[in-house]
Amino acid sequence: MNIKYGLLDKPGNIVDSDEFQEMVAINAYYKAEKRGLEPNHEIDDWIEAEQDITNQLLSKPK
Repeated sequence: MNIKYGLLDKPGNIVDSDEFQEMVAINAYYKAEKRGLEPNHEIDDWIEAEQDITNQLLSKPK
């Protein structure tokens, strides 16, 4: 999944907790939007977004 707004364009793969939470929140929102913002999937969206961001940070060249 591509992350919007270039939040992973920083050199290296170091982000602080506030940046990580912002990236997850944006990613989770777009997941919800893609589903039509149906309720009762918020936790699933958040967990999947955390996994996406973590995987991208870990796979990014240092």
